[in-house]
Amino acid sequence: MPNPVLLIAAILGLVLLLGAVVVTLALRARERNAVQIRRLNAELAHRAAVTQAVLDNIADGISVADSAGTLTFNPAAERMMGKKPVEGAAPAAWSENYGLFLPDMKTPYPPADLPMAHAMRGDSIHQAELFVRHSGAPDGLWISVTSSPLLIDGKLAGGISIFRDITAAKRTEDAIKKLNVELEQRVAERDETNKELEAFSYSVSHDLRAPLRAMHGFARILMEDFSTDLPGEARRYLERLAANARQMGRMVDGLLEFSRLGRQPLKKQPVNTEAVVRRALEQLEPAIDGRPIELTIGELPACQGDPTLLAQVFVNLIGNAIKYSKDRAPARIELGSRPGEAGELVYYVRDNGAGFDMQYAHKLFGVFQRLHRSEDYEGTGVGLAIVQRIVRRHDGRIWAEADVEKGATFFFTLGGERPAQAMAA
Repeated sequence: MPNPVLLIAAILGLVLLLGAVVVTLALRARERNAVQIRRLNAELAHRAAVTQAVLDNIADGISVADSAGTLTFNPAAERMMGKKPVEGAAPAAWSENYGLFLPDMKTPYPPADLPMAHAMRGDSIHQAELFVRHSGAPDGLWISVTSSPLLIDGKLAGGISIFRDITAAKRTEDAIKKLNVELEQRVAERDETNKELEAFSYSVSHDLRAPLRAMHGFARILMEDFSTDLPGEARRYLERLAANARQMGRMVDGLLEFSRLGRQPLKKQPVNTEAVVRRALEQLEPAIDGRPIELTIGELPACQGDPTLLAQVFVNLIGNAIKYSKDRAPARIELGSRPGEAGELVYYVRDNGAGFDMQYAHKLFGVFQRLHRSEDYEGTGVGLAIVQRIVRRHDGRIWAEADVEKGATFFFTLGGERPAQAMAA
């Protein structure tokens, strides 16, 4: 039989060996855990440092309140509030401690209505505007505040507010509002002045008609009844007087028509442009009859506008083309449309007439402005001014291109969308 002593000794040796192995393994595991813990601690420290750096350098203020109302500020919040959190200050004292006011900049913000107070009750507030005034900002500053409940493990533990300094934006907004008010006042003053000028122009023009008619009538009577008794030079003077009186009468009529445009209401509706042009040509038929004129009418899409006023536009532009191409055989007049640079519809009237020097184009649309001698081409210098006024009332624009003795082209646009289908104008 085995020696009992040796057997016991062997068992004890195995136990001791196993113990040593277990201790060794435990020490190695502990060392690995310590390394892992150090690594995790280093990672946590790095993340904390990064988070703190973000909080320290972010331009927005961040404030955190616990359930008791104890506040924590990041540096931006301290700058905007003008101080560090006041220790032991209850939420009811926040408006007084930090100089928080309603948008009227006078009334202290009710503490229960502050965005942070709402957040601490579980409500979210987005972009509330507060006015802040303290010793560091005597003129005050504006902040936009967004507050949300602070939840930890799903339970309400306080609130968090993020706020941004919007002082510059508010001052810009206030300046724009002030400028808009001033602009509206100036527009109203301008409109009133224009009305007064139109009324004055209408009154003066109307009052001039009677004496002009009298001048023309008396001159005609003298020439008809006393022509044989007058010397030749006197008759020539009377003829010139009568002619000038007639021209002045036409100019007064043009000025009256120009003044009436400012008072005439704009009746916009879908317009059949081709029908409007046909009516304009019917009015101009006496000027066309017997003339060698080649008239080309291209595509004239429907538009939105006042059909009566648009007819006047085409009458004046086509009439000008007829007048200034009187020395051409044949006179070529073309009406059409094309897309503009911005995709808008552009109508045009083109002729091969006298044209004009483009350096004087800025005078085209002025009242009584003429680029040709009245002896060569009759007219009052009001027609294009009327056209421009009508086009502008339609929120459009008008311009011209020309060469001397090579003709001219007048282009114009009309504001607003084109109707898909236009009714007969």
